Amino acid sequence: MSETTLRESIDGGTEATPLLGAGPAGGRPRPPSRSATAIGRAEEEARAARTDRIIRNMLLLGNLMASASGGFLNLPVARLTEDVLCHAYYEERRSSLLAATVYAPIDEGQCKLEPIQSKLVQIIAVSSALTAAAGFLNAYPWSSAADRLGRKFVLSLSLAGIMLGSLWTLIVLAFGGAIPIRLVWLECLGAFIGGGNPVAVAMLLAMLADASSEEERAVVFLKQNMVTVCGNLVAPTLSSFMMSRLGPWPPYITGIALIGSSALLVLFIPDAKHPPSTTSFSSSATTEQNSSDDDDDDDNDADEDSSIRKQPKSSFSYSSLRHRLRTSLSIFTSPPSLVLLLLTCAADLPVLSSTTSFMALFISKRFGLRLFQGGYVQTAFGLASMAQSLVLLPWLCRFLMRNNPAATTTTPRSSSFFRPADEQHRDAALARLGATITVLAALVMGAAPTLALFIVGLALLALGMAYASLAKSLMSFYVAPAHRSRVFGVVGMVQILGGVYAQPMLAGLFSIGMRLGGGWVGLPYFGLAGLVCLVLGFLLLVRVPKRPVGLDTSSSSSSSLSADETGEGRAAE
Repeated sequence: MSETTLRESIDGGTEATPLLGAGPAGGRPRPPSRSATAIGRAEEEARAARTDRIIRNMLLLGNLMASASGGFLNLPVARLTEDVLCHAYYEERRSSLLAATVYAPIDEGQCKLEPIQSKLVQIIAVSSALTAAAGFLNAYPWSSAADRLGRKFVLSLSLAGIMLGSLWTLIVLAFGGAIPIRLVWLECLGAFIGGGNPVAVAMLLAMLADASSEEERAVVFLKQNMVTVCGNLVAPTLSSFMMSRLGPWPPYITGIALIGSSALLVLFIPDAKHPPSTTSFSSSATTEQNSSDDDDDDDNDADEDSSIRKQPKSSFSYSSLRHRLRTSLSIFTSPPSLVLLLLTCAADLPVLSSTTSFMALFISKRFGLRLFQGGYVQTAFGLASMAQSLVLLPWLCRFLMRNNPAATTTTPRSSSFFRPADEQHRDAALARLGATITVLAALVMGAAPTLALFIVGLALLALGMAYASLAKSLMSFYVAPAHRSRVFGVVGMVQILGGVYAQPMLAGLFSIGMRLGGGWVGLPYFGLAGLVCLVLGFLLLVRVPKRPVGLDTSSSSSSSLSADETGEGRAAE
C-alpha cells in the first residue's frame, strides 16, 4: 500500500472527500490522486528544459566568438607575413631607394612585387593545407575519444588547440626575421590537441542536438548557421577597420582572445540532465536498427554497431574507429550517382577558399588595394550569400513546385527545369544551374579589369554556390534515413581532403599568373572555373531516383536502388 493510500485510510479522508457519506454503506468515493513520482518527473523535465536552453545559448555564444575569431585572424596574418617577407626581400638586395633594415617600416605598396607575393601565397597555402591534413588525421581519433572523455571537454580542447596554433604564429611573426617565417607551418600541430576545426564543429553540432528535442532541432541548427554567418560577416569588417586605424596587431590579438574565450566558455556549460527514459538505450537502438535495415548487409552492420556499443570503454576507441572507417569507405561501393555527388564535395573548399584570405591577396595585387580593404569585399560576399540562402533559393524552390501535378500523383511524368516532376528533379536542376552560374562567376572574376566588375562576379558566385547544398540534399534520396549520418560523415572527409589541395592549387596558379603578367593574373579563378566545370559534368551524369530510398512501401520499389536509378536516368537528363 502506497504512503498516500495509507494516509487516507488513517485520516479517514482527504480535502476532496465529501463530508456526507455516499450511499447507504457510507462508503467514500476515492478521488483520483496525482502521483508524487509524476510530479517529481514533471519538475525534473522542466529543470532539464531550462538547462538545455542554457546549454544551447552558451554554445551559440561560443560559436559566434569562434567564427568571428577567424575573420579577425586571417587578414592580419596575411599582412604581417607580407611585411616580414618584404623586409627580407629588400634586406637581401639592400635597396638604395628604401635603405630598409629589419626594423624600418616599409610602405605596403612597396610589397606588391611578384617575388614577395608568390612567397606570401605559398606560405599561406602550405599552412592551410597542413592544417587541413592534420584535421583530417585527427578527426576520427578525437571523435572516438569524445565518447570516453566527453564532448564538452573535447570541444574545449579543440578550441584550445586552435588558439595555441595561433599563438605560435604570433610568436614567429613577432620576432620578424629572427625566426624563419616558414615555421608558421607548425601551427598545424595545434590540430593534434583536440582535433582542430573539424572536431570542434562536430562536437558543437552533437551537443546542440543533445540539448534540443526533435521539434526544436531544425530551428536550433538554423540559429547555429545564422550565428556562424553573422560571425563571418561582422568580423572581417571590424578587422579591416581596426587595421586601418591601429595596424594588424590589435585585430590579431583580438582574434586569439576570442578563440580562447570560447574555449573557456565551453568549460562552464552545465551538463545536460534528462529524466531517465522508460525504455533502455539498447532496446530502442535495436528496434530502430531492425526497423530501418532491409537487407542482410544492413542487418550485419547493425549487429556490429550494437556489439561495439557493448564493448568496454577500454577497447571502444580502437574498435569503433576501425568500424566507422570501414563502413564510411563502403559508401564508395554505392550506386554511381551517389559516388558522383560525393565527388562534387571535393570542390567545396576550393570555391570557398577563393572568397576568404586568398581573395584579399588577389584583389590587393590585381587592383592595388591595401589588404585590410579586402575585408569589406568579404563582407559584401557574405551579405550576398545570406540573401541567396534565406530569400532567393527558398523562393525559387517554391516557385518551381507550384501547381505541380506530380506532387499529388505517383504517375511518372517527364521533367523539365520549369516543370520538375518532383523535389528530386528540382534539386538536380537547380544544382546544375548553380554550377553553371559558378563557372560563369569564376570566369568574370578572373577576367575582371576593375574592382566593380570583380564584385559583380563575386555576387554571381554567391548565387551559384547553392549547388553545394543542393547536391547534399540530393544525396539523402539515395540512402535510407538510418544511414544518412554515414553518408554525411564521408562528405566531411571529402571536404577536408578538398581543403588539403585548395590553397596550394590557388597559390600555384596565382604565382604562374603573376609571372605571365597581364590578364593571366586571374589564372586562379580560371582554374577554379575549370574545376567547377568538372563538377558540372558530374552533376549532369547523376541519375535521379524515382523516389527516396527507405520511403517505398512496395517490395518492387524497395528491392533495388540501381533499378530506380536506371529507370529514371532519361528523365533526369
